[in-house]
Amino acid sequence: MQSKITVHSTVGDTEELLRNFSEAMKQITYVTMPYIKKVIFQKTHTIVVWANGTRTVVNCVEEDFDKEKGLAMAIVKKYMDRNEFKRLIENAEIQEK
Repeated sequence: MQSKITVHSTVGDTEELLRNFSEAMKQITYVTMPYIKKVIFQKTHTIVVWANGTRTVVNCVEEDFDKEKGLAMAIVKKYMDRNEFKRLIENAEIQEK
């Protein structure tokens, strides 16, 4: 099914307005995040089962296990590439209080 867009403009050229709108829409990224169905904590592992049936597993190796950090890292892992995550950490600003 195709949909029609009708634009009523009192300012400028309608074709230019549509062109600008189309370019702006290309810049928008939609992320659909499935909700978390279940969280499982096993010794050093956090397992998140998502509503879409996928699983994300993170493992705590060099520090004390923390449920909160495990869940946060599983969510980050689901939506962010490891290199992108490292880049964000490395380029973050450090502010002294």
